[in-house]
Amino acid sequence: MKFRTGFVTNSSSSSFVIAYKKEDYSEEELKKYPILKMYDHIVDHIATIKGEDWYDSEGRVFRTIEELNEHYANSWWNEDDVENFNPETLPSYELEEYQMIKKALEEGKHVVVKDVKYHDEVANEFIQEILKDHHFELLKECEG
Repeated sequence: MKFRTGFVTNSSSSSFVIAYKKEDYSEEELKKYPILKMYDHIVDHIATIKGEDWYDSEGRVFRTIEELNEHYANSWWNEDDVENFNPETLPSYELEEYQMIKKALEEGKHVVVKDVKYHDEVANEFIQEILKDHHFELLKECEG
């Protein structure tokens, strides 16, 4: 019998907002460890991978404030007007998340927003593991 520990919830899913610092490696490090050239790409891909279930969704990675603005401007409550997007028009719960993500981006971090189903033990364990690393920071967790 398995007992669940860590991110335990009565909900069917949780949404995680995780920030991580983009790594800048020296030329010497890149020559010695060529895989490091793909570090950000690998992290982005793993963090946004879609689960096996038909209802799982891919995560989103924000690398720039422009990407963040485009995402929120194209949301259902806006009119797809990126040029005139004003974050202050967002519902309060969305504005809080927007400001949190923007702050992390301004600090030079990338931000992943990922919904994980309760029964997806692999994804939940992956998130628990990466949060043990000092490069990753849990900004927000919401039960869905």
